[in-house]
Amino acid sequence: MSDTETAAWAALLRVHAAVVPILDRALQSACGLPLTWYDVLLELRHAPAGRLSMGELGERAVVSRTRVSRVVDQLAAAGLVVRESNPDDRRSAHAAITEAGRARLREAAPVYLDGIRRHFTGLMSPEEAIVVAGALEKVLRGPGHPAAAGPLRKALDRQGETAVILPGAEKPAG
Repeated sequence: MSDTETAAWAALLRVHAAVVPILDRALQSACGLPLTWYDVLLELRHAPAGRLSMGELGERAVVSRTRVSRVVDQLAAAGLVVRESNPDDRRSAHAAITEAGRARLREAAPVYLDGIRRHFTGLMSPEEAIVVAGALEKVLRGPGHPAAAGPLRKALDRQGETAVILPGAEKPAG
């Protein structure tokens, strides 16, 4: 492995470790919404009928598959999602976003997007952001990596560039 390859990997890990806690603190401070909750709500908001099976949510959300059930329980206790029986398989359940969940997501979106701009994309040129997004998407599409299917991925597929979907918006803002 070359020094360039290990430097790229180390930079990714350091950026993730630095930026994720900043975004989490900003969301919790401004909206009382942890970043993991925001991610799950965002995935549900963009799912058909605002609902996903727990398995689908585990595949799409950034939170670990083993932790997604606990996060959904927390969101349900806060009234931001509901658990629904899966009519096709009584052994599984769906999570569905509530109107209160949609409202909290709309409230939190400006804080989240500002944090991304201030601590990540705003520190790059638009061209650099496109290269970073393209390179990371290429990794996600690689062998053995299930490609993310959530709203950010869909925005990237439509736009071909860095984009974030604002909750309630039809098209991405970048």
